[in-house]
Amino acid sequence: MCAGSVAAPRAAPPPANRTDYQTRKRGRLGEGRGARARARAQDAVQPRMMEQVVSCRDDIAQQYLMLCVIQGFPDECHLRTLPALLAALPELQPGVRVHLILGSLLDRLARCAHLAANGE
Repeated sequence: MCAGSVAAPRAAPPPANRTDYQTRKRGRLGEGRGARARARAQDAVQPRMMEQVVSCRDDIAQQYLMLCVIQGFPDECHLRTLPALLAALPELQPGVRVHLILGSLLDRLARCAHLAANGE
């Protein structure tokens, strides 16, 4: 490597569990499609993702995957599927920090409401 050059950051290794990797990738499902097709795809995938997260039974993985779901889906999808998302929270393992998940979701929805109120 030349002096003064910066090494490129290493990509994170793929997770040991391929299902978790596939679950995270599904959060981007429907990008590049029309709005209706994208909404249908997201609404079909998110409930199945919630089932996988709850069935995982690993508290660290559940917390991480829930935060990925919150960040991976657009605000409109969260507004449409909020009851299903909230219904999954009591089913998580006792070690999951639900307050972090709720805080992230509320921050995201508050930012969405603020942008909508200001016409942005």
